Amino acid sequence: MSLPDATGTRTEKSSKEDGEILFGTFDKNSTERIEVKITTWKCQDYLDIRIFYTSNGKDFMPTKKGITVNVELIPKLTQALKKATVVLKEIPK
Repeated sequence: MSLPDATGTRTEKSSKEDGEILFGTFDKNSTERIEVKITTWKCQDYLDIRIFYTSNGKDFMPTKKGITVNVELIPKLTQALKKATVVLKEIPK
């Protein structure tokens, strides 16, 4: 994998070209969590933000709910999230 893993946890898959770096996990609710990671598939790096679920409270499985984009799009995604954050702060609660 071409990306550094200094800030994430690297987990290798069966292929040398395919792997992932987990950057963060946070609970969405009591049965779901969101994982943010970089994955490599067919020598291409992707940002994957995905919902995982558990039925027993221990083992989490991925769902189809999420987004996977080429790492080259991370700056555009970051910019859009920053804009959304600014707008949300201006909305009265």
